[in-house]
Amino acid sequence: MGAPATPPLCLQLGGVLPSAPSRAGRPTPPKTTRVRVQDAQNRIGTTPASHRSGATGGIPLRSGLVLLVLAALLPVLVFAGWLVARMAETQSAAIEERSRHLAQTLAVAIDREVTAMASALQVLATSHHLETGNLAGFHRQATEVLRHKDIRRDGIHIVLTDATGQQLVSTRRPFGEPLPKAASAAQVAHVADTGQVRISNLFIGAVARAPLVSVSVPVWRNGRVESVLSMSIPVDVLSGVLLRQGLPDDWIASLLDRNGVFITRTLSHDRFVGTPTAPEVWGTVGGRETGTFRFVSREGVPTIYAYARSAVSGWRVSVGVPIATIEAPMRQSMQYALGGGALLLLLSVLMTLAVGRRLSGPVAQLAAAAEA
Repeated sequence: MGAPATPPLCLQLGGVLPSAPSRAGRPTPPKTTRVRVQDAQNRIGTTPASHRSGATGGIPLRSGLVLLVLAALLPVLVFAGWLVARMAETQSAAIEERSRHLAQTLAVAIDREVTAMASALQVLATSHHLETGNLAGFHRQATEVLRHKDIRRDGIHIVLTDATGQQLVSTRRPFGEPLPKAASAAQVAHVADTGQVRISNLFIGAVARAPLVSVSVPVWRNGRVESVLSMSIPVDVLSGVLLRQGLPDDWIASLLDRNGVFITRTLSHDRFVGTPTAPEVWGTVGGRETGTFRFVSREGVPTIYAYARSAVSGWRVSVGVPIATIEAPMRQSMQYALGGGALLLLLSVLMTLAVGRRLSGPVAQLAAAAEA
């Protein structure tokens, strides 16, 4: 037998013939290697769309990174949005609570003003001039009392009437001038009958010819009410009490008498004085001490009203806050949360795509090498 035949050169080299040199002088990779690289590139999403139609397998690398970022960020953004909404609700509730507290504060301020006037009248009711019937001397004394710092207000005057309501002395007129009957004759009669301090509803003064309220106290002589001493108060004085409490610009404070008639209002004062409030509003506040309700204001603005009853006069003080003002913190916070969350999400996706683009080339090469 002869020597064994020498195997062909192609078998000695592993069964793959080298490809022909490329035009650039470098050998062209074997066809099987090119296919493997192409498949790896398809799987990680680095080839053009026209080359991906035949790709099979998992999610492309960049798409997977984007989904990972979304899965991590979205729950955080949802929780942050819920947290912001809760904080905004707390802010809105705080505004409502502030309006209730302010209504009570205004009622106390009105009570304090009226009580100071009633106290001054009760002191004046013990005047020696009244005991002796010296009405001229009492007129001078009453004029001096009005200069006292605790009750000195423009337009406030003191009136002395008999039990029938006939005015005897008025600091609005020089002593000796003829005087009419008091416009608040019913209140005078009530004080004369009961001997108690009484605060009026709104009325038009007989001499002043302007909207007034009054505080009346009895003048006792020999165990009976001989006359009634009253202090007439212009509504502007009470409007000033409301304004001094520092209301925000878009809030409205109102003062209603026991019949639901506007004594004063911080917005459009002249238009509202002496007009009745809406029946549905008075039906809500007339029989309660304090509370809140929603109503559309005379200006057509949806508003939340907080109200409180004056313990001294029985008047009602209300504070109106536009609903838009109460909801503004929630609306603004949600806008910030949504805008910030969208911006963060967009930046995260863009950064993920950029990183994915940088990683796709090396990963493709590694995948091709692993499959070679």
